[in-house]
Amino acid sequence: QIHVEMHHGQTIDLEDQVMSPRRAALFKKGRKNLLAGLKDGSLERVVEEMEKKRAEEESLVAEELEGMETMELSIPEFIKTFRSNDKLVNKVALTSGVDKGDLVSLKDEELQKWFVEMDTDESGTLSFKEFVEGIVNIREQNLKAEEEEKQAAKLAIFKKGRRSLLAGLKDGSLERVVDEMEKQQS
Repeated sequence: QIHVEMHHGQTIDLEDQVMSPRRAALFKKGRKNLLAGLKDGSLERVVEEMEKKRAEEESLVAEELEGMETMELSIPEFIKTFRSNDKLVNKVALTSGVDKGDLVSLKDEELQKWFVEMDTDESGTLSFKEFVEGIVNIREQNLKAEEEEKQAAKLAIFKKGRRSLLAGLKDGSLERVVDEMEKQQS
């Protein structure tokens, strides 16, 4: 039996839950791999590699934003600086992967929301460190969204091919094509 302790201390028995055999098998396999990764240290290496990559990203962004290290801006100062400093907008576009035109077209309310999300210590001001981390988060979200779009496109192509294959099987056209190809090779 598989027992999982929830974040609030409650333990549930997954085998008592409604779960398809396939899903249960996938869960067991994932659990087994996770435990193996904890034992042999591979999971720790993956986490360390992710942290290293994150630190490298932050370092690259910090280099691009050189000269702003003493930044400590309030919301109105941030919006004013963002609107008046073309060099800053260019650097943000370059480091975040967001098109400059999209950045320039952001409304003040959107910039304010962005500011609040980046102000992780909730001080009401945006430090250079918070700004860099915020830009890296935006970059990661954009890369993830691009990857999801690519996966969705691949899935759509697969589904279309599958539908065509199934249609060919139903109407016999695929069998006729295969027979014809076999005759030509004989």
